[in-house]
Amino acid sequence: MKAKDVIQAIDAGYTDEKREKARRYIGASIIGTACEAVLGFNMRGFPNEPPGPRLKRIFNLGHILEDVVVKDLKEKAKLRVWEVD
Repeated sequence: MKAKDVIQAIDAGYTDEKREKARRYIGASIIGTACEAVLGFNMRGFPNEPPGPRLKRIFNLGHILEDVVVKDLKEKAKLRVWEVD
């Protein structure tokens, strides 16, 4: 199987996933956005365009990295972190 075929198979798996509910929080990827309207809409679940398979893979890596950052803040920097899920 060629690498292209493997990626297409993974993408098909992401495409077939059940659609998630709109986010109602500000994620790390939007922090620093200068437009307050974008932040406000994001908090209310807009826009609710489903991300494509490639972006879903990137988000999955972001979730893993988020855990690493929180661990570093707690254990290495000795900071108190309030986690909200």
